[in-house]
Amino acid sequence: MQLRQELIRAVYMEGDMHQRNADSNWVGQALLLASMVWCTYWFIHAWPYWEDDSYIHLEYARSVFEGKGFMFNGTLSNGDTSPVWVLLLVASHVFSSDWVTSGKILSVLGAVFALGMAYIYSRRLAQDIGLDADIAPAVMVTLFVVNPYFCYWAFSGMEAVAAAGLTMLIAMLVVPKRASVLTFFGAAAAIGIAPLVRPEMVLLSAIAGLFLLRQWHALTAGMPTSSRLVYFVAAALLLALPLLGWAAYALDAFGYVLPNTNAAKRAAPDVSVSWRLLQVYGVGFPGVLLALALLPFGLSQALKNESTAKIFPVVTWPVLLWFAVTSVFYIVNHTHVQTRYVVVSAPAVMFTLLLVLWRSVGARLVYPLAGATVVFAFLVSVLLVHPFVRNKGEHDQGVAQLATFISRELPVDAGVAVYSIGQLGFMVGNPIIDVGGITRPEASQLLYEPQAVMTAWAKRNGAGYYIMGDKPEPQAQLVMELPVPEVGWSMKPSFYDKKTVLRLWKLS
Repeated sequence: MQLRQELIRAVYMEGDMHQRNADSNWVGQALLLASMVWCTYWFIHAWPYWEDDSYIHLEYARSVFEGKGFMFNGTLSNGDTSPVWVLLLVASHVFSSDWVTSGKILSVLGAVFALGMAYIYSRRLAQDIGLDADIAPAVMVTLFVVNPYFCYWAFSGMEAVAAAGLTMLIAMLVVPKRASVLTFFGAAAAIGIAPLVRPEMVLLSAIAGLFLLRQWHALTAGMPTSSRLVYFVAAALLLALPLLGWAAYALDAFGYVLPNTNAAKRAAPDVSVSWRLLQVYGVGFPGVLLALALLPFGLSQALKNESTAKIFPVVTWPVLLWFAVTSVFYIVNHTHVQTRYVVVSAPAVMFTLLLVLWRSVGARLVYPLAGATVVFAFLVSVLLVHPFVRNKGEHDQGVAQLATFISRELPVDAGVAVYSIGQLGFMVGNPIIDVGGITRPEASQLLYEPQAVMTAWAKRNGAGYYIMGDKPEPQAQLVMELPVPEVGWSMKPSFYDKKTVLRLWKLS
């Protein structure tokens, strides 16, 4: 009789488990389908928009495609921080003769890669800590795509979203479930190209290299010393050659290795980078800040029964260490932290912290937290990013009109000073005098000097015209002005209904 009751109970429990799995599969599939529809809409909405810095990539890519090397506006300059992205743009140009369309294709491929890595990383983490490996990854992917920074950057032509996927791929390769020749050499190759995708990823490469050394030790244990040495040297070459090759080219072409943006992207002296970091995370990744705040409570619950290694599987260590190190670096370097910098590392950190909390304290806390994060991200994306992207598209059209005017009305050798050099540098043949310091690093030393100092420098370097809203010097004459929508991050939706003016001034 007792045996019969136990069999009946087992059958019911198995049926219950199958029902829960079926429910989670259905919910997970619905979330992924909704995410795909959401991405498709944003791709269509963002089609007229191309980030100004993306035009810098395009100008370098066009120059490389034509066999001229890394040149911007006809001058060799170390002004691109993502040589790998430039080379990928050259490759994508095979699919379209139009450079912007080529870039859009690459953006889509980068977004698909990043979302694939987000799903696989979240699934791997969920399995490692004993969560439902069907529903958890779908929730994490949804959190990623609804994020306002994803909506803004995914189809902008920039490499940030793809770099986020590379971050997660590196973490999984250096800490595989089972080490193999493929994971070992794949990790070495990924670590090697990472700094040439985003410069701050050199810190990730240093951290991941330690885990790769650990994998080498485990993989080659028991092999003859000569075989172990071959593995080590081969991986070291894969890891070092991309960066060394670029460094050798940079030294030969530019005379130095560090890109100009290392100085150009410094924050103003009176800006608190710590506060800036909190603001950027607060708008785009509040889930990270909330999860960090709740983490002590979650750990106190989890440590009663489990070790720290069980709570934070080793696959999360490269991601969390890099998050901590880059945050410190930005503060020490006094970097003007931009939203695209955060989008590289924050998604993996968000997935890690939320899934760890999910495992530690259960769904009763994480579901409301994830739900609140999705709602907040949705509202920011719809109320702020949607008009922002629309305005960027219209702003690009205005700059294109200005470029046409310059090409038709100005002498071909007339230098034009401008801060946002990308689109104009791509569209006009006139010499562009970069007052932002991207292609002319000496200008970055004058960014916070009085305008008269920068104008004088621009004139000494060949500027006969200046593009800015205010008068660059008292004797400047207005040549053309064009109203365009406001662009920039603002928490006020009404901001995006305002207009600003593009003005072209002739210098004395």
